[in-house]
Amino acid sequence: MLKKIVAGIFIFILILSFISYASSGLNENQITVEPVSSQTGQYMAYVPSYLHPVVNKILRYNNINYTYYGNILTATYNLYNYYNEKSIFSSLNNIGISSFKSNDSNGFVPYLIVNTSRFDGGAYTPYDIYNAYDIGYIENSGFRGQNTTITIVDAYGDPNIMYDVESFDNITDLPPVNLSIYTPVGPITSKNSGWAIETAVDVEWSHAIAPDAKINLVLAPNSNSTLVQAVAWAVGNLSENVISLSWGSAESSLNASELKVFNSIYMEAADKNITVVAASGDNGADDGTSAKTVNFPAADPYVLSVGGTSLYCHDGTYSQTAWSGSGGGYSSYFSTPYYQNATGYNSTQRGVPDVSMVANPNTGVLIVVSGTTYKIGGTSVGTPIWAGIIALMDQYNNRSLGLVNPLLYQIARTHFYSKDFTQITSGSNNGYSAHSGWNPVDGLGTPMVSNLINDSRVILKGYGSIVYLNGTENLTEISASIDAGHNNLEGFNGSTYYFISMYGSYNNYVEFGILANLSGYYYHYIIDDAGVEFNGTFNGGGEANLTILYNNYNIIFKANNSKVNEINGILLNDAGFYKGAIGVLQENSGIYNAYIPHGTFSNLIIKNNSYSLIPYAYYESHVSGLENHGDLGITYNNKNFTAAFSYNITPGYLYKNGYKPEILYNLSYSSTSGLFLYANNGQKTVFYVNGLRLKGNSDKLDPGVYNVNATISGINVSRTIYIPKISIYNINTIPEPVYFNESKYIIDDYYFKYSGNTNNFSIYGINGNNSIIIYSDGYNTIYGHFNSTKTFTLNPKNITITFFVYNANTTVIVNGRNIPGSYGIFKESIRPEHIAVNITSPGFIGKNFTMNLYPSENVFREFLLLPKSSLYKVTGYITNIEFNYALAHVAVYSNGRISGYSSPQGHYIVFLPAGKNTLKFSLEYYKNSTLNINANKNMSNQNVSLAPANINLVYIPFKITYLFPFMFYFLYLSWNQYSGPDFGLYEIFYSTNPNMVGYHDKTIFTQGVDFTVLTNIEPGKTYYIIISAYTAQGAFISTSEVKVTYNLINYGINALIIGGIIAYILIMIKIFFRKRKNEEDWDIFNEFP
Repeated sequence: MLKKIVAGIFIFILILSFISYASSGLNENQITVEPVSSQTGQYMAYVPSYLHPVVNKILRYNNINYTYYGNILTATYNLYNYYNEKSIFSSLNNIGISSFKSNDSNGFVPYLIVNTSRFDGGAYTPYDIYNAYDIGYIENSGFRGQNTTITIVDAYGDPNIMYDVESFDNITDLPPVNLSIYTPVGPITSKNSGWAIETAVDVEWSHAIAPDAKINLVLAPNSNSTLVQAVAWAVGNLSENVISLSWGSAESSLNASELKVFNSIYMEAADKNITVVAASGDNGADDGTSAKTVNFPAADPYVLSVGGTSLYCHDGTYSQTAWSGSGGGYSSYFSTPYYQNATGYNSTQRGVPDVSMVANPNTGVLIVVSGTTYKIGGTSVGTPIWAGIIALMDQYNNRSLGLVNPLLYQIARTHFYSKDFTQITSGSNNGYSAHSGWNPVDGLGTPMVSNLINDSRVILKGYGSIVYLNGTENLTEISASIDAGHNNLEGFNGSTYYFISMYGSYNNYVEFGILANLSGYYYHYIIDDAGVEFNGTFNGGGEANLTILYNNYNIIFKANNSKVNEINGILLNDAGFYKGAIGVLQENSGIYNAYIPHGTFSNLIIKNNSYSLIPYAYYESHVSGLENHGDLGITYNNKNFTAAFSYNITPGYLYKNGYKPEILYNLSYSSTSGLFLYANNGQKTVFYVNGLRLKGNSDKLDPGVYNVNATISGINVSRTIYIPKISIYNINTIPEPVYFNESKYIIDDYYFKYSGNTNNFSIYGINGNNSIIIYSDGYNTIYGHFNSTKTFTLNPKNITITFFVYNANTTVIVNGRNIPGSYGIFKESIRPEHIAVNITSPGFIGKNFTMNLYPSENVFREFLLLPKSSLYKVTGYITNIEFNYALAHVAVYSNGRISGYSSPQGHYIVFLPAGKNTLKFSLEYYKNSTLNINANKNMSNQNVSLAPANINLVYIPFKITYLFPFMFYFLYLSWNQYSGPDFGLYEIFYSTNPNMVGYHDKTIFTQGVDFTVLTNIEPGKTYYIIISAYTAQGAFISTSEVKVTYNLINYGINALIIGGIIAYILIMIKIFFRKRKNEEDWDIFNEFP
């Protein structure tokens, strides 16, 4: 018994020790953030992804802690391993890995200037900027950034960003923003008012220019090296079109190693077709230093740098001068990039900026930050605006343009420059003066956006060369061996297309070739018939013998004698003009004068049915609508052709031996087709058809085979022409749903076109297998074939139905399926058809009805369910108290219970019993508001205004309360629960580095949980811990960083705990065996009589 008492006392002492230590071990005064020791630091290196395994192995072998952000590697060192790590990173240079020792002594700064403490009028709104820079037309044409993504990288962030951008959108009549927030480098544990303004500017103005673009906000915990890590992470992990960087540092403050590593990030972005836009700075030609210098990253040649102007408006007319703060000049590190060739540019070093935008704070723009309106200037304004413009260009061109600098400088070398840019010709930045053309104050100038975007498509159509094979005008087959497979493909942001062709004119041809780009090699065909283009792409190789066959109005494409594709029933009205051709085209390229690897053509064979056609001349012509494009030409040598980049290829004859007269023709197809005849020398000629002289050069002919003769240049020439039989076919369409009949558009045999809202069409078609395309608004396009009367069913595309129900606790069922909803909004993508709808809520009379849905017509309807009992109806509107805009999604509580929601127009309706009632109105980012109502009748105009809450989450009390390292490999910690609205998750970050380099994290999704146990804790190491609470909208609050170390007390208490557990187990074992022995002794005793 005495031993049991002793054991119990021992365990009780251990428990008291643990409780005492846990209770006294941490309080708010003891939670501190310890700065990084001067004896620790970081190495940063750019490591291409293919070298990660090699570098990882070296670092692990040498026990070096490291982590990656994209391709930026960060490794920590201390006083004890510094020289070893220095030696290792020096040796990595031998395999092409650039690195530098980061001490974070230099930080990056945001480039913005607040005009006044509070906006008092005169700031430009998005509407003003649309007018000043000709954005309105392109926006009104439906180009608003759909299917594009802008990534913004900032430090610290704006804790109130969701409220701020909501207010900005409502003030300026913009749609809600699609915003996602990321903190990849570590949690945000402090705030910075300057960076909060910067974040608001970037989000609000990129959204203003591209309202439908998705925006990623990537935040770094400080403005030093973590900003670079955040950029690298974004490049490596997010799928964006544009990255916007409104910050920087003087290039002269960075050493060559740093610039080399940072440059690698932006080069990687260009390789991934990501446009990077950066501010050129707000401190003029010296960038805030004692000598002329430019800003970085604006000076990087893979970045589009944005300078600043002063924008004035008088009677609706805008004018601009250079802003004195606009950063600009010439880089000391980067030489002139190949694309920077423009009037006014005459340096061997990279010039900054490339373009400009409004920046003068005296002519600044409107923003909302911390719930307050401001007038803001700085090149930070122009940077997100240009990011939005690039998003519009990407949408318009249906591709991510990537590095746009070459495209913009190419425009500056053409006649488009004067209408696509406003050149800034007056003013200076206290070091350089503005002038026409490019200048080191405002670059190429400011954009006229609609013109710029329209002309970018012309530029991007491509350039190259085509060789016409004269004397092959009546071909039916062309083939050649094309070799593009030995090229080292460049990251030139486009494709090179090597092709053979049956060529009639710029909008009448058939092409088939090899398409080469960074993703591989493909077989590709294009058919253009009077401007109607069809194309297809198939997996292929870099070297093949390709063939085009055109016979009986069918086209067959072959590679290495195997059929790649066949198109039946295609009427080419200009086929009688076709001649053989070969060509090369650089497509979708924003980079001009880029090196394009060569391709070769050999074994060229051209036939008319069974006999060969021998060209008498090869005429090379450059293909481009531009002046000064990069010369991609074709040379000829001994029956072989080479397509290559060269400045010295002059268009003209590559080979010519005499002249061969030919009869050319085109057909107008119908039941009786029209034939039009021409001589290839362009002279008026007498033609005979089946021996009968034509009056003129045309005739109407029935189907059949005709022999045409003429004397051209004194030589008798003949040609056989086949005119197909054109019949009438009945095509029936069945639209779904059957109660809807929309106009249809039909193309058959790639030639005949019909339209109408009937379901029955009589159409022409050739005898045999005919192709048909049927399309209609709201329906999936049909691609089919017919050779007799045929019926096609039109299947509709899904539409979106949105029901808003004022009542809370509502269930919406459509065709037996529950529709998900929140805040009274029920939304679903659904096939347009006849639907049955059931809407119910406890205590209210439900609604049951049917409705017809129609293709291409989205539906929005509001519903109010009436109470089953006698209640009074109370209605009103809910608005923002600061800016007086309607507030949607407000939860309305009556007497403590949720009763309803406000509509998109801010309207609410609830039902109350007679007597005194209390309404509470609740919305995230706003203070709750109450309204006392004595209900004795139906009441309207019970309006409410909500004030923004103090949503600066940094100031909400949230802290770690207790922690204790337990059993050496575990760490117990607890915190006070986050009590704010719209909880999303807790995330615990822990690392052996106070800057959270190489951190681990753990996520908890339940708001009521206030403790956890961390595993993988290594004995003897110091750990740093931060807990962040996130709302569902991405706002967050973080605890202070807490340091956990093992000391003698830890070791002692853990030793006592372990000893106590062992002692307890031993005592329990002893008690067990003693009890068993006593039971055995008792059994023996009971055996005696």
